[in-house]
Amino acid sequence: MNRQQPDEVIRPWRAKTRSRAERFATLICSLLLLGALLASCSSPRLPSPGHGTATSAGAPAQVAPAGGGGIAPTPPGEMAAAPASTIVPSGQANGASRSSATRAADISQTHLAAAELATRVEALVNVAPAHAAVEISRSDGTTLYQHDVDDLYDAASLYKLGIMVQVYKDRDDGVLTFDDPVTLEPGFFYESDEVYSADTDMDTNVPVGELLHNMITLSSNVAAEALLNLVGTDDVNQTMADLGLANTKILWSPVAGRAPDGRTTMASVDPGRSPALVPIIAQSLRPSTPLVAESSADDAYDVTTASDMASLFQQLLSGTVLSESTSKEMLDLLAEQQINNRLPADLPAGTKVAHKTGDLDALLHDAGVIYAPSGPIVVVVMTDEITDNDAIIDLMRQIAVLAYEYTP
Repeated sequence: MNRQQPDEVIRPWRAKTRSRAERFATLICSLLLLGALLASCSSPRLPSPGHGTATSAGAPAQVAPAGGGGIAPTPPGEMAAAPASTIVPSGQANGASRSSATRAADISQTHLAAAELATRVEALVNVAPAHAAVEISRSDGTTLYQHDVDDLYDAASLYKLGIMVQVYKDRDDGVLTFDDPVTLEPGFFYESDEVYSADTDMDTNVPVGELLHNMITLSSNVAAEALLNLVGTDDVNQTMADLGLANTKILWSPVAGRAPDGRTTMASVDPGRSPALVPIIAQSLRPSTPLVAESSADDAYDVTTASDMASLFQQLLSGTVLSESTSKEMLDLLAEQQINNRLPADLPAGTKVAHKTGDLDALLHDAGVIYAPSGPIVVVVMTDEITDNDAIIDLMRQIAVLAYEYTP
């Protein structure tokens, strides 16, 4: 069979079909045109294109659904002008300056952000498996969140912050230099230490600056004993009182010559023992009026509150602890902290955190400054009566992230 035969047969039929269709289309168009002319003579005037195609006052033009069909969208040239009351996005308002309404909205957002921070932190604290005290504040002292901040706690290693301040004070006053050697006496090795060993370091000389660094960044207890013996418990407590930290006290003093077998408090001293071998604890060091004593503070060697710790870091940020330059030195030292499993742990890499931790049985603390995008934020979390250490560490991490992200 000739492959061209079917096509030759079809082509004439297509030509006839087109001819008939064209004639029919012409007739239909003529009828429609006639109908339109007749309707225009008896109908009211249609809205001009400038008024859009809305069917009622203020109603927007209908837009066809995606994918075709329905009513076609109004062409761009026929969109109705925006009414005078339309809100213009920030940065596009009439004139160069932003409106007062926009500024008020910003303030509202700031307060909402702080409120959200407080709400979320409170939810975490309420289910924490511990007794917790928390303060979050700005560098100017503005409080963002507080929970039981005046409860008295065993300070644990937070007492080392007071020693740090006193060492810097004595340096600034010319009493000592960071190069001065300090002998590590037997009495300073009352418990295990991550830095100094009784086997290798007892009776050796270590510069003040090295002891200071290891006391803060590695929380060395031997370094703290040596420095407290050097600067004196009474002076540390007086300096804390001068800074307004009324509830922050060290209630013991080192005894350099005693055997490294633990501390002795005034309450357990045998009257027949030589005073030279007993820690010097003056009654004046204890609070003149009873504080709210929680379980960890009952027999504590050192006490403090979350409020006091927050105040110390606020003063460091304001440059009013000794001097602006010395305050900065202390914050820089605290930023070299090596125990970073709490506040800094879940923050973005490279975030500066100047802080100090504290650990005892069923007790964990972390206090310091998070240098967030919005500025320095003081965060203090103190806990005791802990039933789940991992949960408390996670609590501290979550609080730090909230402070970093949600404060304005």
